Amino acid sequence: MTDFVNRIVYFCTIRLHRGTTKSPILPPASVLKLLLWYLIQWCVWGLAFAILVQAITGADLSMAVGLSFPLAVTLGILTIVAPGGLGVREGLLGIYLVQLGLSPVDAIMVAVTSRLWFLVGEALTFLLASILSESS
Repeated sequence: MTDFVNRIVYFCTIRLHRGTTKSPILPPASVLKLLLWYLIQWCVWGLAFAILVQAITGADLSMAVGLSFPLAVTLGILTIVAPGGLGVREGLLGIYLVQLGLSPVDAIMVAVTSRLWFLVGEALTFLLASILSESS
């Protein structure tokens, strides 16, 4: 983190937990490089989601469908009430997809399928990381 962000996190941690926590300080060039990879990751996920919707429904929708997935995932993560945004992400996806022209049944099917799709992707990522960490 940059020094400014590190000071904010440190201040909030002291106020909330009465403890001290320091985060590593990253130079701005490293933050920009990581930000680029982070944005590429979200773009790939959005494109993959748009392809998933196309494959499931066969409907010709705009590429705005790809934006719905990152938005729903981020808002689901920020949700305090539901662990992991369970149900929140699917609800937001369903509402957004209906607004884009999908039928409610198709929107619900895509929302639930996307949760399973993402869960399988995460499991494969962790499996691959586990295999790679064992081999090194």
